[in-house]
Amino acid sequence: LEFRRVLFRSNDFRNLKLENIPTLIFTIISNISTIIVGFIGIFYQSSFTDWMMAIITLNLLIYYIYYILQKIYNKESISILWIIILVMTILILSLSIFIFNIPVSNKLLTPNESNKLNKPCILFNYFDYHDLWHFISSFGLFLLILNIYLIDKKLDYLQRNEIKIF
Repeated sequence: LEFRRVLFRSNDFRNLKLENIPTLIFTIISNISTIIVGFIGIFYQSSFTDWMMAIITLNLLIYYIYYILQKIYNKESISILWIIILVMTILILSLSIFIFNIPVSNKLLTPNESNKLNKPCILFNYFDYHDLWHFISSFGLFLLILNIYLIDKKLDYLQRNEIKIF
């Protein structure tokens, strides 16, 4: 009952402009997905750090998709270099998530039981899967930061008043 009263008495919803609806929709999607990931974390009893990392990553992904869609909707140009780096970023980060999920130890087991999960070194007969995950994910995160840097690189040549704010 209190929620309905706040929702319908709010002037923000009565005066909602058409241009603000996409922002409202993505905010609702972000909030609902955060709640869902929270319940999944509780249901599967995942570790707190994994749970929080999933929420932060999901919200970053939702906002980044929103930003890209707004750039397309507002007819801002997107470079081919940016698209190539985006595809590389997605592929490399997906590979790093795959490698991260290969179990190499379990801190909840005894040391002898956890040692049975050890796998042989796979890179230069020195690095194991966990080391490989560090290398690949750091390269993927570098590409992600480069991607975020390059998405608005063409705006450097516009006057401030020519840049659409969304």
